[in-house]
Amino acid sequence: MATQSPELVLDIAGISLQLLRDQEVFPRARTIARAVADLLPGTAVTVYLLASTPDKEVWLARASIGDMVVPDQTVAAETGTLGILRRDPRPLIFAGKSLIREEYAHLSIRRTLQCLAYIPLVCDAQLLGAIEILSFESQMTEMHVNALHAVAEIGARAVASAQAYEAERHTALTSVSRLTQLYDVEKVFSSTLEMDELLSIIGSKIREVMECQAVNVWLIQGDESLLLMHQAGVDPTVQTGISQLPGEGVAGDVSGNQGQVAPASLLLF
Repeated sequence: MATQSPELVLDIAGISLQLLRDQEVFPRARTIARAVADLLPGTAVTVYLLASTPDKEVWLARASIGDMVVPDQTVAAETGTLGILRRDPRPLIFAGKSLIREEYAHLSIRRTLQCLAYIPLVCDAQLLGAIEILSFESQMTEMHVNALHAVAEIGARAVASAQAYEAERHTALTSVSRLTQLYDVEKVFSSTLEMDELLSIIGSKIREVMECQAVNVWLIQGDESLLLMHQAGVDPTVQTGISQLPGEGVAGDVSGNQGQVAPASLLLF
């Protein structure tokens, strides 16, 4: 079924079908960008998605249509016109003459900009991203933006489901990788009977599997004290060769809380 405005005809069924054919974020973002660009000749379209880094929130350019514009791949969430959208997620239209260059510095533009518009991608009241539309031939109207609301609505849900699919796939691949690592560990542990070599293998392999900073291998001595026999990685709190009594320090607490004395203890950091 087609949704019509006086100037635009949206083939929602066709766009939805194309989105369903792809399961990943990038092809779905490109489908959204292509659908908008086809509806608005003389424009360049970029689809951004919000992402969090350890330091800040950023916009990631996931798909771009139109050789008149080269967007930065990563843009700080609060920067320029995209920052305005982040603070107020609603359709926005900026006349090219009203903007200063610094407000859209994330774009490398080769033609005179007539209009810059944004349509937020919102799913379940959460801002996921935005459609950025640059018009080089004419001004866009609020009617244009409103007509594209249906594309943004189904596009946001398609992106959300694609993100969930990729997260689930990543979890599955991580699980398979972890099982493969554990199988490899079992084979390596069985490859030697030399204690010094085995302790080194235990430390390095456990550190690799657990993806931790350091692994300390403690062995129980005859007097039930613990001796740090090997250290893989960097742990500035202890050094190889030190000992701890049961109930003394972290290793001693672990040993002292066992129902029976374990022959060895591993501490991971």
